[in-house]
Amino acid sequence: NGYDDGTFGPEKILTRAQAAKILAYMLLGEEKAEKLDKNNTSFSDVAAGNWAAGYIAYAVSKNILAGVGDGKFNPNGTLTGYAWAKIMLCALGYDADIEGYQNNANWKTNIQEDADAISLCDGVDGFSYSADVSRDAACQIAYATLTSNMVEYEDKGQTITVSGGESTSVEISSGAKPAKDVEDKKDIAYNDDHDETLQFVEKYYPD
Repeated sequence: NGYDDGTFGPEKILTRAQAAKILAYMLLGEEKAEKLDKNNTSFSDVAAGNWAAGYIAYAVSKNILAGVGDGKFNPNGTLTGYAWAKIMLCALGYDADIEGYQNNANWKTNIQEDADAISLCDGVDGFSYSADVSRDAACQIAYATLTSNMVEYEDKGQTITVSGGESTSVEISSGAKPAKDVEDKKDIAYNDDHDETLQFVEKYYPD
């Protein structure tokens, strides 16, 4: 959506709260997303009744977005291109833990390799993985996500918690099989291309 003054602000930097709303709209559709409980919040800087509270709670419940520590979410904070690409990859079914998008020293490389492999951010003018993502770029990458293949895992392996002391521990996934494209069993085709794989738009918007 645009702003109250009738502008869209394509050059403005996407906020974490806006990212949560876009994700909720993509996965649930507008009607269901608007019914998310705005009083559902566990962050000290996201008040009950805040316009984004329901979207944030939903994104966190899907393990796609997380807080920033100290019980805060930082809704007005910005996102890098890496972070936005990760959100869209997770929307397509990639598991952040299995793919090493979080709790991994190579998380940036892992995100960029997977995004580049499906041309998720190709052709987005001025886009940089390391820079804060603009609303314009976020829209273009979200649009590319709509026509990208959904993925799934035959076996997600197991999650192991590695303790680093009293206050630190890291969960890592082990033994998972690689993500594979989801088969289009209903043979839905968003563009008359019956490619036998299920795109995001075919799963969530079959009409």
